[in-house]
Amino acid sequence: MATQLLATLATLPALTLLDLAGNQLGPQGLQQLLPQPPHTSPALQSLEELDLSLNPLGDAGGRSLSLLLPLCPALTALRLRGCGFSPAFRLQGAEGLQTLSLSFNPLGPVGLERLLGNLCCRSLIRLELGSVTPPGHQPPAGAIARFLAQEGCALGHLTLSGNHLGDRDLLEVARLLRGPFGRRDSSQSHPANPGPAPLRAPPPPQGPGGTPSSPPLSPAPPLTVSSGGGLTPFLTRYTPFLPNTPPIYGGEG
Repeated sequence: MATQLLATLATLPALTLLDLAGNQLGPQGLQQLLPQPPHTSPALQSLEELDLSLNPLGDAGGRSLSLLLPLCPALTALRLRGCGFSPAFRLQGAEGLQTLSLSFNPLGPVGLERLLGNLCCRSLIRLELGSVTPPGHQPPAGAIARFLAQEGCALGHLTLSGNHLGDRDLLEVARLLRGPFGRRDSSQSHPANPGPAPLRAPPPPQGPGGTPSSPPLSPAPPLTVSSGGGLTPFLTRYTPFLPNTPPIYGGEG
């Protein structure tokens, strides 16, 4: 299959999206997609999105990927859901990616730490890491927090569903998404993680006679805590508070 695919790709120099999900493509098949000698095929020069999800690539496939990515100068989106990667997985050459999906790979905290160290926080906008923590392993909040804390981190969407995150983990991620400078809007997906219960805004301070002691402040953009489909509450959106405004929390559902 890989040989035939490579021959076909050679006739499609303007190809921008290649979806090979669920095709039983293993590490050897992925290796055969590499043009020989390198940089001789125009097929990959315009490729912007590559989906290799649900293929049994395993950790050996990471080596082929590291050779393939530099041959795709326009690549911005790579999807590798459920490819059998373990904590030993290594990915090189992914510095230019804007979207990366690695959900349903049991990377664990060690593998995730190594992976995030090879990604460029200034260019990556969407990161999907659902169910990357095997049962009995420490949640990946520490590795995620260190990635988000980097100066210039541009991440705008983060999926962390199914990673056994608790209250402290979610609140630490939320704090870092706020960032120390200015406004930072981010979308987070945390279903199937134990999360904080919805909190409500405290009543305004009362003056003599039960009247407010000062005019009410305009509500700040909230930290939204939501629960849906019978799942425990999970953090879905974070927006920094306005300066000098007390925090206002809202619950949905």
